[in-house]
Amino acid sequence: MGIFITRTLRYDVNSNKIFESYPSSESGVSYAYDILKQITEIQHPDGAHRTYVYDSPEVTETDERGNSTVYRKRSINPTYLFRAVSA
Repeated sequence: MGIFITRTLRYDVNSNKIFESYPSSESGVSYAYDILKQITEIQHPDGAHRTYVYDSPEVTETDERGNSTVYRKRSINPTYLFRAVSA
């Protein structure tokens, strides 16, 4: 008999991943989205979180330590390629 490693994934009605467990654990990472299906927060079980604020064409990402980086979407290609414009 082999060793089984399980992982739980949960999705909302819009097919956005809202939870991913750590391997063989009930705890894991939660995800939140805005009405446009853009990720707005990643929450870790220890309370640390990463947030995203969208103000077209920029996205501000604030990491778990409170550091913010602003990304600007390239207007040439609509595939959401970003480059950092501040750190």
